[in-house]
Amino acid sequence: MQFPGQSFQLTALSLAVSLFFVSAAISGAQNGAEASVLSATSEAKTQVSAQAVLSKAKIANGQEATFILVSIEADEISPETMLPRPPLNLALVLDQSGSMAGAGKLSYAKQAAIDIVKRLEPQDRVALVAFASHVDLLYRSAAPDSEKLTRLINALEPTSSTNISGALGMGAVQVTSQSADTAAQNVVSRVLLLSDGLANRGVQDLPGIQGFSQKWRDQGLSITAMGLGADYDEQFLSTIAKAGAGNYHFIESPEQMSFVFEQELRSLTQTLAKDLELNVALPAGMKASYFSLDDLPLSTLKDLGSLFAGEQRQYLIKLDGKLEVADLTTLQIGYTDVNTGLKQLITLSPELSETQADVQEAVALMMASRLEREALQLASTEGAQAAADFVVSGMALSGLEYAPNSAAVASKLEALELQAQDYADLSNQSQEANKVYLKQRSNAVFSLSKGRKAGDTLALGSTGFEVER
Repeated sequence: MQFPGQSFQLTALSLAVSLFFVSAAISGAQNGAEASVLSATSEAKTQVSAQAVLSKAKIANGQEATFILVSIEADEISPETMLPRPPLNLALVLDQSGSMAGAGKLSYAKQAAIDIVKRLEPQDRVALVAFASHVDLLYRSAAPDSEKLTRLINALEPTSSTNISGALGMGAVQVTSQSADTAAQNVVSRVLLLSDGLANRGVQDLPGIQGFSQKWRDQGLSITAMGLGADYDEQFLSTIAKAGAGNYHFIESPEQMSFVFEQELRSLTQTLAKDLELNVALPAGMKASYFSLDDLPLSTLKDLGSLFAGEQRQYLIKLDGKLEVADLTTLQIGYTDVNTGLKQLITLSPELSETQADVQEAVALMMASRLEREALQLASTEGAQAAADFVVSGMALSGLEYAPNSAAVASKLEALELQAQDYADLSNQSQEANKVYLKQRSNAVFSLSKGRKAGDTLALGSTGFEVER
């Protein structure tokens, strides 16, 4: 978006165009086509289901467009259907730079790493990397020796600068070195990075670290980045996680560490599908905008990552051109079944929705999610008050007024109003408070980009209703 001067006046058309390219998770599509599953194992139980609904929906300024709402869901795991979890192939990458001494960050990072080690099983593989200016491989990738790993982790002391890329590279090499040995199994491979600082050694720019992380993702592993405290570069770490097809967490206090690691362990140990992608076969003369993880139009939605048990995602596809009912497009959702290691393919055709309410709701909520993303970027560059003004003006142009009268939309509108007030209040608060809030917002926006969450909603907090972080 363009922001001329300090007025932040937006045209409805420019906002509408900008808001088209967004990917988010919206729960609750009610209508859809049953999926047919084609796979190399006809006996295997389907663990992923999908539906697609086609409908017109209004966007900003009353314009109307045709959308397909695609819903993807992984089965819940019950005691009756539970299978042994897949082996884990991990590298723990711990920052021991000097700033980790503050607020006990290194202490609770070490405890978190030890907690991970204690949960590993003999069939797993793990490597331990510590870094500051230099990178040290403390435990070469092997079956976990809990006592030795605990001793090595506890011995870490804060030292000097921060070479994040060098440490990630060493961790990734250790993980990929196990690929040949684990090729016959279907392992879950991931690098877990814990850092509190700015990269001042190795790769330090966003395009560079994006390409660096993408390279390792292309070799079959993912990277999760965990930012400790309020001083790290959230754009740098979230870029690592996004390009590395992993997760991104902001850890503000030691009390949060246990919850974050529970989430991460769930995504590791309850992963049912990986290498998820969505392909669309369009009728002749039809064009489409696909909402990718990078908010760019692509011919296919690839690199959608993994699905863990019970996870739901939804994506929107905007169609341009004359559409005949007889020419409804075909969608294919591909993934790898983690339990069997075999490729699976779901083929489905979207149903015409009798009511556009579910698609209209999804369009409005995704537009609002893009508004949140733009506001966060503006707060980082122009300040909190500019972000507050942007949210207020953007709400009037985002198309939310066309959404059905649903609880999700009402909650989103309230959450946006609270965000606008939060940004306004930040202009009178300390620099530290601004840092913490922007990292909280960055964490929420990252979840949106992964297609995993409908966005901030009102949740009951310790002091009443507040925006869910």
